[in-house]
Amino acid sequence: MAILNLNVNRREYQIACGDGEEQHLLNLSYELDKRVKDLSRTIGTGNQSLLLVVAAVQLLDELYELRNSGSSRANIQDEVDKISSATISQITSKIEDLARRIEKKAS
Repeated sequence: MAILNLNVNRREYQIACGDGEEQHLLNLSYELDKRVKDLSRTIGTGNQSLLLVVAAVQLLDELYELRNSGSSRANIQDEVDKISSATISQITSKIEDLARRIEKKAS
């Protein structure tokens, strides 16, 4: 088990996490820090507890919306697959075009 020092709104918190989860937890703390700082600028409070509660409520609201939007994990995965497939097709097309140009210049 690892102990991380996470900084949120210029305050340090020690959090325990499982081995190998350190980077993921750091990334989450960066997102929380950004949200809390944005809230601080918006609502102008120096009350750290209030900022953390509002950020938590916003995150829970986003989670609720995702869970209840009718989009299932399968639908999200289908969208990712479509985008990935389209991107791969575009890359393949560009590579083929480049290969044709190289062949043309070589002959």
